Amino acid sequence: MPGPSRRSRHERNERVVQGAPGLGSAYEIPDQPTALVGHCRNDLTLRSWASSSTNRTLPTGSLLCGSAPFLPKTQHNPRSQVHWPTILSKLAAMYLRRLEIENLRSLENVVFEPNVPGENELAHPNVTLVLGNNGLGKTSVLRAVALAVLSPVIASSSGYVPYSLVRRAGDDRRTATVRAQVALHAEQGEGAGEQTLGIQLVTTSSSYVDRAKSEVENDIGDVMWDEESPAFLVVGYGAGRRTESKDAVGEHSRLKSRALRYGRVAGLFEEAVSMIPLASWLPTMRASNPKRHVEVIELLDALVPNAELLADPIRGDYAFRRGKTELPFDALSDGYRAYIGWIADLLHHLCKGAPKGARLVDTRGIVLVDEIDLHLHPEWQRTVVPTLAEAFPNLQFILTTHSPLVVGSVHRQNVRVLLEDPTSETNATMLREPLEETFGLSADQILTGAHFGLTTTRNDAFLRKLSEVAHRAEDDPEATLEFLEMLTGGARSRQETGTAKRPTSRARKGPAAPIATRGAGPSRTPAILTTKAPGTKKRGPAPGGRPAQPTMKARGSKK
Repeated sequence: MPGPSRRSRHERNERVVQGAPGLGSAYEIPDQPTALVGHCRNDLTLRSWASSSTNRTLPTGSLLCGSAPFLPKTQHNPRSQVHWPTILSKLAAMYLRRLEIENLRSLENVVFEPNVPGENELAHPNVTLVLGNNGLGKTSVLRAVALAVLSPVIASSSGYVPYSLVRRAGDDRRTATVRAQVALHAEQGEGAGEQTLGIQLVTTSSSYVDRAKSEVENDIGDVMWDEESPAFLVVGYGAGRRTESKDAVGEHSRLKSRALRYGRVAGLFEEAVSMIPLASWLPTMRASNPKRHVEVIELLDALVPNAELLADPIRGDYAFRRGKTELPFDALSDGYRAYIGWIADLLHHLCKGAPKGARLVDTRGIVLVDEIDLHLHPEWQRTVVPTLAEAFPNLQFILTTHSPLVVGSVHRQNVRVLLEDPTSETNATMLREPLEETFGLSADQILTGAHFGLTTTRNDAFLRKLSEVAHRAEDDPEATLEFLEMLTGGARSRQETGTAKRPTSRARKGPAAPIATRGAGPSRTPAILTTKAPGTKKRGPAPGGRPAQPTMKARGSKK
């Protein structure tokens, strides 16, 4: 890898690992010995530029994660003089590239490949949305990410209790496995290799509590237990998220009940976990780190619509200005508190986990949010994902949602859809990338497309009434006008119109025919208006009263 001149290396006393085929570029760590993280697929030569005579070649397949200033005796035992935590603690982040899930809740055999910042050309390359009906496993995907990438901590006295995560489908399978392939990044941003992390969950005969065992046997676990290290930043928020009272926050008690890195994702697994309020940490930062304090204020102002955070706390609490009104956090609406709550908590963890001297917006890590649209007005739903993605371009966001407005704000390559597997006899689900584009579509088009699979977005009671009117409209001009009014303006109540049910000149016998629609989106044409003759069979819903399975493609498959 082309790098600084040899003279500059001497002056700064830096050492660099020469790149290895298949491993990627080497990287430099100022004032640190030679370092490399990754699995060598070819013989690798390490050189100390401070002493050009120091050269050693490590055998193929050596797993390196550490420092080797002089590399004595490493020809036969590459790990003998390598101190892994020294270099691992210098890693600022990891990204998830691939997740393999087996027998975890509804996920029988699922492969999840999220978008990775810097590895694609999407408008929002750091965002992946997971869609799916209730019970298909959206939350389980987020939990699987946390379980795998933090497995050395979560599986060992972290405070986590794995409750009924193993898929119990009436057969002999009693083990769930989740493996993650992650990309490691150094402080300077260069790629530093890959690592496979994993966890096994095994059922017990006496209860629904499972046993967890990490599949990681190297010193990465040591670094994950180091609560001063900025490495391995993973933060997660469940659908039941709430902000704790500023008077009830105790950092020491939090660390006693949960390990730091598990505590950052505990909201995905536990209902009682609360988020850290601004007032419990931001005031002290103003004195201890004024530049960081200003950075947090500016980020909050950029992320929260139609509200400005006042830089000075009032009577010990932070207030937000909306128009000419100033309100403390606890007096804000549920929507504002839910959104600001998790954003403030995220900023707290970014401040704690960011390498010294680095900007918060440059911090790398993984952020998991269940139901990103929770409590948000539709206007916010249209902009929340682009706003987050652009404010934190180096964070990998993996989000779930039920909102078509959120889905319409990103491209189809940002979306993964969970569906029932039609070939499964045990209600397993599968994960697919949609064929249909999402960006720019209306909510109605998305809801009635392959992403949500609805046959219509209209209310069932209204559809029954519309069918009755359509039944009369085949030979009653007045009913035809009523049908058109209902189709375009909805059904006004009798109280609103002040009239009773409109009489018809002729009444047809027999049940009302169901209204069927053709096409998708707001331009759907009622079948009654295209019927050639009375009595013509109209198109109804899919067999069984359910929408047909959407046409999807497996990620990476040919069209």
